[in-house]
Amino acid sequence: MGILDRFFTSKPPSRDTFAKAVLDGIKRAGEKRAVVYDMDKFALRTAEANSNSLNLGNAYPEFCGAPKANRAEVVKKYVRIWFAHRMEIPSDFEDVRPSSRFATYGPIPLSLRVGRSAIST
Repeated sequence: MGILDRFFTSKPPSRDTFAKAVLDGIKRAGEKRAVVYDMDKFALRTAEANSNSLNLGNAYPEFCGAPKANRAEVVKKYVRIWFAHRMEIPSDFEDVRPSSRFATYGPIPLSLRVGRSAIST
């Protein structure tokens, strides 16, 4: 790789590099158990009988498709997913807000609307 390639190539990191980034994020977030990267299954898991696992197959394309400036947020998202099973049900909306994603939709096409015009006598 030449010097110019570093500045002008937007090639995403390899699958293994991505897995290591998520694994490092999980450890920094406080995971005490040993987490193993399974290259064949492209997944992270704990070695315990009651194992926690994270399949990276959907995460990696999302990471690669994100602008470079947003890739750290994608990693954080999957670190939060790793710990999701430990979270308690929030007592109010303010506890949920950081992990909520709201969607807005455009108008419903006339052909999909259900109402008076669907059944006429």
